[in-house]
Amino acid sequence: MTPERFAALAEAYGADINRWPDADRGAARVLAATDAESQATLRAAELLDRALLAAPTYAASRDLFDRVVAEAPRQAKRTRMMRWLSAIGLGAALATAGASGIAVGAAFAPAAVLQQLQPFDDTDSDGLQEATNLMNPSDLGSQSG
Repeated sequence: MTPERFAALAEAYGADINRWPDADRGAARVLAATDAESQATLRAAELLDRALLAAPTYAASRDLFDRVVAEAPRQAKRTRMMRWLSAIGLGAALATAGASGIAVGAAFAPAAVLQQLQPFDDTDSDGLQEATNLMNPSDLGSQSG
């Protein structure tokens, strides 16, 4: 443990190493026992701990309590409203993505269909009829087999 880490822990958790994170306690005790700078850091933290313990505590006034309680439901309503708006935004984003996919698919589908066509012999009337039907889909229903 570095002296900087030791000082940060003392500032965050106070002078009582037992209140520090378990993973840091052993190294902190070794450093506190062997390093003068760390000992001075603990003494300063202990002074602050004592000052905080000696400071008076005040109960919240009834007015403050009532205002906090009165604000709580409004905050919950805003949260529900934000969830609702988020769901609308997500739905709009999914609809946009779906529409984009359909548009891209429609734009590239004819090229894919044309690439799948096999070259045909001009003398093969069945092949010519099949190609004509692919090019003019409205005739598909009127074709006689």
